[in-house]
Amino acid sequence: MTEASLHWLPRDLLDRIPAAVLVTDARVEPPGPRILYANPAWEKMSGCTLAEVVGQTPSMVLERPQADARTVSLDRLRGCLEKEHGPDGADNGHCGSGTSAWSIELLHEPKGSVVGFGFVERGIEPTGHTDVANALDVIRELQHLLDHTQLDLKTARQQVAYAAMRLAGAEAAVVEEPDGEEMVYRAVAGCADGLENLRLPMYGSASGYCHSSCESLLIADTLTDERVPLGGKAADVGFRSGILTPLVHGDRRFGVLKVFSGVPDSFGRTEGEFLDILAGLLAAVLYRARSYESEAERRRHLVDALPMLVAYVDSNRCYREVNAAYADWFGHPIGEIIGRPVREIVGESAYERIRPHIDHVLNTGESVSYEETITLPGDSPRVLSVDYAPNLHADGAVAGFYALVRDVTKASAADTDHLTQLPNRKRFEEEAQRQLEVSRRHGRTLSLIFADVDHFKWWNDTLGHQTGDRILESIATQLRDEARNIDLVARWGGEEFVILAPETDLNGAQALAERIRQRIAATYQPEGELVTLSFGVAEAQSESLSLSNLMRAADTALYAAKTSGRNCVKTA
Repeated sequence: MTEASLHWLPRDLLDRIPAAVLVTDARVEPPGPRILYANPAWEKMSGCTLAEVVGQTPSMVLERPQADARTVSLDRLRGCLEKEHGPDGADNGHCGSGTSAWSIELLHEPKGSVVGFGFVERGIEPTGHTDVANALDVIRELQHLLDHTQLDLKTARQQVAYAAMRLAGAEAAVVEEPDGEEMVYRAVAGCADGLENLRLPMYGSASGYCHSSCESLLIADTLTDERVPLGGKAADVGFRSGILTPLVHGDRRFGVLKVFSGVPDSFGRTEGEFLDILAGLLAAVLYRARSYESEAERRRHLVDALPMLVAYVDSNRCYREVNAAYADWFGHPIGEIIGRPVREIVGESAYERIRPHIDHVLNTGESVSYEETITLPGDSPRVLSVDYAPNLHADGAVAGFYALVRDVTKASAADTDHLTQLPNRKRFEEEAQRQLEVSRRHGRTLSLIFADVDHFKWWNDTLGHQTGDRILESIATQLRDEARNIDLVARWGGEEFVILAPETDLNGAQALAERIRQRIAATYQPEGELVTLSFGVAEAQSESLSLSNLMRAADTALYAAKTSGRNCVKTA
């Protein structure tokens, strides 16, 4: 372990504690471990600076009078490493002036491996109960808490209350927060169990004074301290002496952290300093959690205001979040949707229609876009535009997906060919341009197929335009049925159709076109006639290829099919 590798060590907190702390690497061969860090309390006690001792062994500051002290010390440290725990008991030594007791602890990096030793002074005030040897353990626990602000506030408050009671040697600990003109017990520990939600007046109580003034209070005896009103609730809860520390982060005040005992003069300066650390940590957690809640609330309002249905579905196909529009659409309160499977909410038949799309996004981690027309009871058909956007873990695994559903019935009417009900040329060009950009960005294949009805003018002139229209409608249905879900089929104009085939190379698109050609050529159209199509196929192979050039290439291939006798497939 090097000094640079100490990034995981909570120096900001170690720098504040009153106990002297040394941190070394894990070397146990002579001359022993090297000092990597010393906090200001150690510098003050020893009269040395960190710069002066970095790289030296702790024996020069924890040296026993015996000649074999260094060997004995290294043997003990080696034993610690072998047993994976710190030595029992304390090492009594001297450092600078005066005598102190020391505890030696193994230090682990976040991944769990042993990386060094921590030498912690155990000196305490005569009136205190705090065992400073627990400093590193407690600080690491609380640093972990600070780094995981997604845990609920109730748990965060409770953990800090327990830590405060343990470190102060108190009989009880309480986290109090303001509510209007009162201070409310939000978390309790020890003898305060059962007092949760107890209310104290903001004005006329030590808690209210601490919160309002942002001053820490060390109360030796509530019977003689003028800041504790006579006849208050102190005696009822067993509060005879205690420490109150404000919960402050930046310019925001969140309440008070309090420990107390039923015995006078139970606490001293050391306990107060430790409580300051815990209060600062909890205030930071509260600040981050409240900020997150505020941001989440703003996002919820924003998402609820969107003119679309929004949902988040996990990898087990259960809802985790939905917006108000989604809940209204399915006629369930949001609380009744969260946690339930998609199949239960949308219904069996609808789920079977959308399951292939859900399978695709969850199995491949790729986005899915599609449209479908549905008819609600007592309503006219609606066209829905659906997008599934995957949510990926850091390792690439699919955690779930976001579903965005828009009612595009009106817009679809303007972008839909009236006769065939396929997308028209304008809508096709817009979607094709978007798909081409996605293909370029992700390095994926994409092909284009042009199809033209052979001798269509003859059908119109011989059998009439109504028959020609029925032929176009029938072919449109066959194209839509034969194409894949991810393909976009549109009417290009007149008797021409176009198919955009994502994730498809030239050979795949040629095979798709040939399959469609054979089906249509073998199917009797209206008036009992056989109609054939000619196909031109092109692939977007170059990253710089524009949509117009891709269309030109497919059109050239189509012309080749026409001049080669029709009813065939040609590639660019």
